[in-house]
Parts: sequence; C-alpha cells; structure tokens
Amino acid sequence: MDELFIIAGRKENSWIGICISDDGRLVCSTIPMLDLKDTLVCILNVLQKFRIQRPLNVSMLAFRDIRDRYFKTIKNSRDVHFVPISKLPRNLRRRSEKYIYKLWSAWTSGGVKFSEREVYIMDKIPRFDKEVLSITMKIPRGFVTTYGEISKVIAGTNRYARKVARILARNPLPLVIPCHRVIMKDRSLGGYSYGVQHKWNLLTREGIPISEKGLVPNEYIIRAEELLLLLSNPQ
Repeated sequence: MDELFIIAGRKENSWIGICISDDGRLVCSTIPMLDLKDTLVCILNVLQKFRIQRPLNVSMLAFRDIRDRYFKTIKNSRDVHFVPISKLPRNLRRRSEKYIYKLWSAWTSGGVKFSEREVYIMDKIPRFDKEVLSITMKIPRGFVTTYGEISKVIAGTNRYARKVARILARNPLPLVIPCHRVIMKDRSLGGYSYGVQHKWNLLTREGIPISEKGLVPNEYIIRAEELLLLLSNPQ
C-alpha cells in the first residue's frame, strides 16, 4: 500500500494543497485558496471521492503559519498523522516545493506543463478515462477544445461528450490536467469544480477573449484533427 503525503504551501496570501505518493507522484491538488482549512478539507474530500487508500501524512511547507484550530475536522482521525516538514524525506520535500511552484505559475500565467509520469492515477483508471486526461493535458495555453472534440478523438464520434464532461468534472488535479480549457460545443464555458468564474478568469489570463455572453471565439477552439496532431507530438 502506498503512503500518501498531504502538503500545504503558502504563496503570497493563498494556500495550495497537494497530495503526493511516496514515489513522488501527484495524487490530487487544489487551486490557490485563501483558507488553509478549506485547502486541507478539499484535498481530503477528493481522496474520499476516489476512495484512495490511506494512511495519510500531513506536512506544511509554511509550518509556522499553522494553528491547531485549522485541524479540528481531521486531527482526531486515526488515519491521519501530522508530520513536521523537517521529517519529510528530502526527495519528497523537493518534489513538493517544485509542484507547488509549478501550480502557482500555472494559476498566474498558465504557461506550465506537467508530465503524465507525474500523475499518480494515470495507471489506475480505465482506458477511456486515461485518454480523456491525456488529451486534456495536451491542450496548449491560449486555446480550448470541447467535450465533443475529445470524444471524437477517442471514439470517432461526439456521442460520448457527456461522459468526457463527467470525467473532467471529477478531475483531481486542476491546473495539472487543465480541464478549464474544455468547453461546451456551443462555445459557452460549461462547468468547473471551483466555479465558472474561476474558469473564466483562468482562460482570460491565458489570453482567450470571452464575450459578454460568455462565449469563446471559434478561432481559439482546437478541433479533433488538431488534437490528434498534438497527441502525435512527443513534446
């Protein structure tokens, strides 16, 4: 059984939470959040949703900013152990710092890419789900695609668009797997687990003009044929 580590790091006035496996891969993550308690609860909720195994170890990259009152909801759990950051294995601490820095950069500019090798769940989910996430990771900054176009790449038809949408709605790694870059066929933004306003803000920061009606211009939408070309590119 893998040992999992939840780590919260502070950037400016926000917290970013991640969960990594003992081999240094990302299990789940949050977007930047103002409240530390909300950050940790969000990570725990994702782990529960995916029924990911325990035990868990909680460490903080900004340990001096922590107060016990934040942990009342989870501190008494026998499955959760609080580990000072100094006790975290050096390789995991370095990985954690790198991940949190990359997530912050992805949030502020969108120009950061992650590798599938860094994603824990890739070899633990059904093939269709993996293909959806793999394609989503290939969508470049400044562009979007639709749920239907991803369905076309995988199955040759857009009939599985809703299935694609359901998979991305459960994405445990927003920003790592940039599901905010997938929209509806009518060019509207669709949903986002952290709220559509965050989706709007992310796309705007990445250079996509969104109309007052919430629509993305056609020229920013990557179609199935272009997605296939991106998938054939190893970069």
